[in-house]
Amino acid sequence: MARVVYAPLAALLLLGCAGRDPAPVASVQPQDMYADCTMIRAEIEANNAKAKELSDEQGWKVAQNVATGVVGIVIWPVWFGMDWKGAAAKDAAALQARQQYLTTLAEQRCAPGYRPPPPPGSGPYVPQAYSPAIGWVLTRELYTNSKIEDCVMSGRTNCVTIDTNTSTY
Repeated sequence: MARVVYAPLAALLLLGCAGRDPAPVASVQPQDMYADCTMIRAEIEANNAKAKELSDEQGWKVAQNVATGVVGIVIWPVWFGMDWKGAAAKDAAALQARQQYLTTLAEQRCAPGYRPPPPPGSGPYVPQAYSPAIGWVLTRELYTNSKIEDCVMSGRTNCVTIDTNTSTY
C-alpha cells in the first residue's frame, strides 16, 4: 500500500524539476578589450554553432510541452513535467545580443589601420622593492587613525593634542 502512495508522490516531485536553468552569456566580456579580428571571427563562428544547438533544443522543448499537455488531459500530474523555464529561448536571446556586439566589434577591429590598445601593465612602473615600505607606511597610518577613531567613539575629548603655540603667519 505504501508503494502505491509513495511512487506517484516521488514522480510528482521529480517531474517538477523538468527543464534546465538558463545560463545566458554576457554581451560584453573582459577579454573583448584584447581580442583581435581573428579571435572575434572565431567566436562568432562558435556562437553560430551554439545558436543552432539552442534552436534545436527550443524546438524539442516545444514538442515536449505539447505532448505533455496532451497527455496531461488524461493524466493531470504529467503537467508538472512541462518546461516553464524557457532556458533555450533566454540563452538564445543573450547569445543574439552577444553576436550583435561582436559584429560591431569586428567592424571596428577588422578595419584597416586599427591599432590595438596597449597591454595592461604598460603604465608607470613601481618597483617591487618599494612594496614592503609602502605597505608599512600605510599600515602605520591606518593603525594611528584607528586609535584616534576608537578614542573619539568612546566619548573622550582629549584624543589628539592640538598645538596652539605655532603660527602659520
